[in-house]
Parts: sequence; structure tokens; C-alpha cells
Amino acid sequence: MPNQPLFPKNEAAQIAWCNNYAAKIVTHGPACGESPGAIAQAVADMTFYVWLLGTWMPAIKGDAEEATAYKTLMAKGGVPGVSPVPPPVATTFPSPPAPPAVAPGILTRLLDQIARMKASVGYKANPNVIGQDLDIIGHADTTEHLFPEFKLTVQDGAGCQCVRIDFTKFGHKGVWIEGRRNGGAWEFIAVDSTKPYNDERPLLSPTAAETREYRLRFWDDGPNGDWSPVQKVTVGP
Repeated sequence: MPNQPLFPKNEAAQIAWCNNYAAKIVTHGPACGESPGAIAQAVADMTFYVWLLGTWMPAIKGDAEEATAYKTLMAKGGVPGVSPVPPPVATTFPSPPAPPAVAPGILTRLLDQIARMKASVGYKANPNVIGQDLDIIGHADTTEHLFPEFKLTVQDGAGCQCVRIDFTKFGHKGVWIEGRRNGGAWEFIAVDSTKPYNDERPLLSPTAAETREYRLRFWDDGPNGDWSPVQKVTVGP
């Protein structure tokens, strides 16, 4: 099964992950050949990124929401000509306002450092302890996927609209794509191993819109697995 990303997708989980990494890299970095400068940079990166996600972004979003509400109020709300309403005060942070800023590329530096450490003699001598402590081993995707997942997007094409199919094949070689138009018979469209697939077939009638339905199966030197749920879109001239 393919591995999930080492870095969490959820921002709350990212904050916890970065705090753990910043605390543990000081211990494990030297054993994995990281210089004091590289370790200090990692700690600074993680500290700033945690502040960015947990403090700065929520405050800025809050300011933006207040600003939008104030603009709406002043344009359309309240009773015209009555009491004035001052604008909301922008967020201010306590001193110091933030950890020291760092250069762009926090996650790039992070992944480069993890790759260096995993290739080091020190890491290979004790990979489970170091990897688990830093949470850089990754977790196997144990979900049983019986069919591909996909999303349809209607786009303008040459002469008519086309359908973009973004699919996830979950470690299989590719996907087997079938479709039907205007409720007709299912027909084979393509086997594709690299997303997206663009269905650029001309319309059945050049001047009339049509309904297109799609279903996918896995393909590994032949179609296999269950059919995905059918998805439907309408395309036109």
C-alpha cells in the first residue's frame, strides 16, 4: 500500500507535529549528522510555522471577516443618518509580535532535512526509535479501496465542452474508464495511468447538449475490482 504523507494535511495536526519535531530534532539531529546550524534553522522554521498557523492566520481571517461585515453594515445596514459606527480595530499581537521571521521554503527545508537524516548512518543504526520519536516514518494506508475515486470537471474544448476526469488509483497501474451518453449503452473510453484524463469526444449532435455518465475500475494488465459509483455531467456546444 502507498504511504501517506509524512506531514499531516490537517492544520491542527500540523501544529502538534511541528511542536514535536522542534523539541525532538535537538536530540536526534546530531546523531543523524545534522549541523548545529541546520538544527537551529529547523527549530526556527517550526516555531515560526506554528505561530503562522495558530496565531497569525486566525487573526488575519478574523480581521477580514470583521472588515467585510463592517463594509456591509456601512453600505446597507442600520438606520441612515443615526449614530456613527467606527470601523473595527485591527488585531495587534503582544510584544514580541511573532517569532523571528524565516526565509520562504519551510516545508522544502524540512523534507530535505528528513531525507538527509534517513540516509545517515546514525539514523540507520536506530531507525524505529528516531523515526517514531520524530514522527517521520509515515503510516501505511490500510484502507481497502475497492474502486477508484474520481472527480469530473466540465471545461471548454475545441468545438464543444470536454470533461476532465481527475482520478485516484490507490497504487494500481491505472484505471479503466467507461461512459455512456444520453442514457445509452456503456462504452469503453480509455485506460489511463496518469491523471487527468480528458474526454474530448465530439458531441453526438453538434448543436445539442448531452448528458455524460462515467464509471471507473482499476486496471492492472486488465480491468479488476468493483465499478465506482456513477457520476454524471452535462456538456454542450
